[in-house]
Amino acid sequence: MLEAKDLEAIRKIMQEEIGKSENLVLKELDRVQENTNAKYEQIQKNIEELKQYYRINRLENENTSLLLQMIQELTKRVSELEKKSA
Repeated sequence: MLEAKDLEAIRKIMQEEIGKSENLVLKELDRVQENTNAKYEQIQKNIEELKQYYRINRLENENTSLLLQMIQELTKRVSELEKKSA
């Protein structure tokens, strides 16, 4: 059988190895979290860009619609003037 000092030495070695393993796991978790945060920030940036594009596109569509409406009204007025002058 192993003596008490041998068992104590084994216990210390095991604690050191467990500590090293825990540190490796924690470092890997930190790395993964940093990568995830970076990807999340990039996704947030992309979403903001899409929101800006959507706003611009919506405003352009509204302006186009208003211009088309104005053109239709002017066309109608010109047609009425042509009828009156003919």
